[in-house]
This record gives sequence, structure tokens and C-alpha cells, in this order.
Amino acid sequence: TNADLMDQAWPKRLSRRPDAIISTWALHDLGGQQPVADVYRRCHETLPVGGVLVNGDFIKPDGTAWDYEPGRFPIARHLEFLRQAGFADPKSLAHLEPNIETPTAAENYACLVAWR
Repeated sequence: TNADLMDQAWPKRLSRRPDAIISTWALHDLGGQQPVADVYRRCHETLPVGGVLVNGDFIKPDGTAWDYEPGRFPIARHLEFLRQAGFADPKSLAHLEPNIETPTAAENYACLVAWR
């Protein structure tokens, strides 16, 4: 299902309750941290117990002085938002193509997983 994640009612448009929600390279384009936190909350509300959220997205790596767009922020902040949404033990599985000195737009992404 494709959904407009800025519309807080997007879960009501699903044809059935999913066991998994997967997003890749999308949430950073929502414009900031609060919209991402809102999506995480909607995901938690939508998934059944035992359901999983997987988010592979661009992040701002720790230790960089590089100025990123507001939708790219540290892994720790993603994990904090996931916990606040109600996910008990979210994890970052990987930080891929890390580059804190001279990153390109296609570097510094993480794979996050959270089980309901």
C-alpha cells in the first residue's frame, strides 16, 4: 500500500491490518523529526502484537559537523522516537556507508527494526 504519511489518517486507508510495515529511503523526506515521530506512532497503533516496523533511511551520523536537511537525524533520536511510540526494544541493525567528513547525499543510512 502506498500512503501519504503526512496524513495522520493513513492507517485507515489500509485494506487490512498489516503484520509488517516497511519503509525505505522515505521518512527523511517528511521534513523534520516530528513528522517521523508521528509516523512511528501511527505504525505502532496499526501493527498487531508481534508485528514489525522496518525503516531503512538516511540519517545524520554521530560525530559529523556536516549540515543535513532536518529529516536526517541521529540513530539515537530515531530509537528514542520508536520507544516513545510504544515499541519496547527498537534496534539499529546497521549504519551503512558511514562518512562523517565529506558525505554524499547517498551515504549514511541505517536499518532500524522495531517489534510491537
